[in-house]
Amino acid sequence: MTVNLYLLTHKCGNNYIQQVHRIARSVPFVKSVQPGQAYNVLKKDAPRSGTFVRCRNFGHDHVMQATAHDPSRFRFVIFTRHPASFVLSATKYHLRGGEAWATTRKQEHLDGMTLYDALHAAKTEADQQIVVMRHFVDHYRRQSSLMRLLSGDNAIRLKTEDLFTESNESYYHDIAEFVGMNAGSRYAMALMKASPAFRDSLPTHSTGAFKDSSPRDRIVGEAGAYYDEHFLPFQEKLEYV
Repeated sequence: MTVNLYLLTHKCGNNYIQQVHRIARSVPFVKSVQPGQAYNVLKKDAPRSGTFVRCRNFGHDHVMQATAHDPSRFRFVIFTRHPASFVLSATKYHLRGGEAWATTRKQEHLDGMTLYDALHAAKTEADQQIVVMRHFVDHYRRQSSLMRLLSGDNAIRLKTEDLFTESNESYYHDIAEFVGMNAGSRYAMALMKASPAFRDSLPTHSTGAFKDSSPRDRIVGEAGAYYDEHFLPFQEKLEYV
């Protein structure tokens, strides 16, 4: 029997999926699994059929290791986001200092500063965007690697931009049917209710960057060259124009 794995990374479906399951409380849900926990949760503790598992920051290799004992048992729901949109959103969001880890955890790759401190020490917007790219590059390596899963019929790719802007109900019904839920189910309704497309205002954590149709144009100054060298390959692999 099938278990559905949400494969998502920072700011690419995390909060959305949590909201979906706050609405659809009766649907079995494992709230958070990290790559290092996958063995215990997916094999030893084997969730029952129909369970949804939020897998945070997995790459292709992590998925293969976690599901090797019975790959036919799993469906993969892969969340992606345009890398430039991510950079814009993460820069604005983490300047607020709303995440405890970002304000307290010192990072070697940020010269021993926290992400929050590194952003506030940056002298220009371009420097801030570079800080974000330096910090989150591994997230995009992992996100891009998940595209390899799409060669099978047990994987679906969801663009965050579409989830947040699509107002056609059939889009959400198709997702529900892929994961084994009816189009008119509580789960399908939760997919819609959690989307900004059906809300009067954005969630407090949102920066609204997903609305930008040309996010690469807003990567400024020296950050543009840095993006083209380090993040444009991810953009191409994720098939964002």
